[in-house]
Order: sequence, then C-alpha cells, then structure tokens
Amino acid sequence: MRWTKWIGAGLGALFGGPMGGIIGFVLGSAVEGFTESGWKDFRRHVRYDNPEAAGFEMSLLILSAYVIKADGQTSRHELNYVRQYFIHTYGAERAEQLFKLFKNIVQQHPVSLRQVALQVQSRFSHPMRLQLMHYLFGIARADGRIHERELELLQKIAGYLYIGAYDFKRIQGRYVRDITSAYATLGLSRTADPEEIKSAYRQMVKKYHPDKVSAMGEPYVSQAKKRFQEIQQAYESLKRERGF
Repeated sequence: MRWTKWIGAGLGALFGGPMGGIIGFVLGSAVEGFTESGWKDFRRHVRYDNPEAAGFEMSLLILSAYVIKADGQTSRHELNYVRQYFIHTYGAERAEQLFKLFKNIVQQHPVSLRQVALQVQSRFSHPMRLQLMHYLFGIARADGRIHERELELLQKIAGYLYIGAYDFKRIQGRYVRDITSAYATLGLSRTADPEEIKSAYRQMVKKYHPDKVSAMGEPYVSQAKKRFQEIQQAYESLKRERGF
C-alpha cells in the first residue's frame, strides 16, 4: 500500500542508519492488524518535532526485541512489561500504536546489534543511555530472573553503548537480587571506606540527576527521579551503617 511505504520512508529518513532501516522496512510492509486510519494515527503521534525523543522511542523498541529473544523464547511476562512501560510512559493511545510496531519488529530477522547500539551511542547522552539500560534490565527480569544469555547480551549492549563496568554493575545491582544491597546500588563492595562511598555517591548524583534528561519530557524525568531517590536512599543507609 502506498501509504505504508510513505510512512516507512519518512521514518527511515528521520532515524537513519540501521534503526531507520528496521523501522522503514517494518512500516513499509502491509502489517496485519493495521488499517490505513490506524497508520495515519500512528504517524500523527510520531514526534517529528522532537527527533531526539522519537529516536529514543525507536531505540527502546528495537533493543527490546533483542533482549526478549535473547533466551530463545518470547515470554508473555516480558511482552507485558514492555506494554506496561509504554502505557506508563506514553499513555494508552500512543502505547497501543507503539506496541503494534514493536510486535512486528520482534518477528523480523535480526540485523547487526552492534550497528544499532553504536547508532544509539552516537545520538544520545550518557544519562539517556543509562536510562535505556535500566529499561532493558527490567525486561530481562520480568519473568522472575535474568538468564545467563540475557545477562551476556546486556553486557554486550552496555559495551556498545559505552557504559563502563562501574555503571553496569550499579544497574545490575538493582535487578539481580543477590547483589541488591546499598553497596551495589552505588557500584561498591562492602570493603569501601567512607570516602569511597561519598565519592561514589557524588558521581551517581551527577550521572542520574533528573535535570540530565529534562529535554526528554516528564515521563523520563519521572523515571530519573525514582532512580535518583534510590541512590539517595542507598547512601543514607550506608551512612547509618558506617556511622559517618
């Protein structure tokens, strides 16, 4: 259909690179369950006025598909996590259209994860990439545990996104239950001294302050505030435990 090709071409040009190729291919096909009015509604919601936010949304969709397929099966719990995240972040109407697109992306043949992730790395700030990793960890844990292949994939994605081992460990500490202590939240071991704890806290505040993602809009600021609160709570817990 001409209208799907037009939308596919438009979004492909908007995002460019491998992300644009995936989105263009998906939208350029006549996808079952999408009416012409439905596609027009989706196009109306695409944020052409804010390419950065639109590109971040597409990054969520594409990298979500990689994580969901990492352990060889598509979990209902993981799909529900993605759906609820979209609803919470974008509202029910927009989430419905994004989720339809997402399900079709999951069914496509994979393209280079490295190319997609490097495109994300080149376009988005470090705080935004940290937010993305939190989201991907949430998907992996949605079925109750993070499988070994999922963790390996998350480590690979983090490397492509230029997220260092220190930040990766801190994020992992929030989602992998055996290291979810306040120390892990700040990326520390239990042998850290008070000065190391204070230094780690200051670094976390700089990286995760909600102001760092203010350009993305209220949903992202709201999520950043929750993570910022976790960091503060972890620091206060350590202050009480260590008496400083």
